[in-house]
Amino acid sequence: MGFFTHLKHAIFGNLDPEAYDHQRKKDAFRDTQTRDLKQIPELRIEDADTRQNGQRMEVYAVIRNDSDKAVFLDKIRILGTKRELDTALRTYEARKFLLYSGPRPTTTSYGTAEIDYHHEGDYFQAKCRVEFRQEPDKTYTVHRIMATGPMKDI
Repeated sequence: MGFFTHLKHAIFGNLDPEAYDHQRKKDAFRDTQTRDLKQIPELRIEDADTRQNGQRMEVYAVIRNDSDKAVFLDKIRILGTKRELDTALRTYEARKFLLYSGPRPTTTSYGTAEIDYHHEGDYFQAKCRVEFRQEPDKTYTVHRIMATGPMKDI
């Protein structure tokens, strides 16, 4: 029931108190939802650095907390592996991490990575795009890692 319907009922004496109370509660809930929109802390991935040793490679990158909230980095899934980061990043802090250590891939099918992190018990995920460079032996090394799109509330 909208405002004008309630007004009509009030003027003509047909006001249903239960319907009015129900609408008032719905309006209060909607106001709370729009007022308390969640701020998702943003992460940025910078300076991917790949080091090779024979058929193996290690991938390092800087993860930057681009928000005014401290976050706790939980884990990263990259190139078919999962690595625990287990590190807190203060507001606007950046730190270099080993993200992958293993064989060089023979395909570029692992073109995405995800970083799970949280702030005060609320979990989020940063989706990343992994770009590769082909080596002479037909394997691939990581050239760049970039966060893509908005961070996701999980």
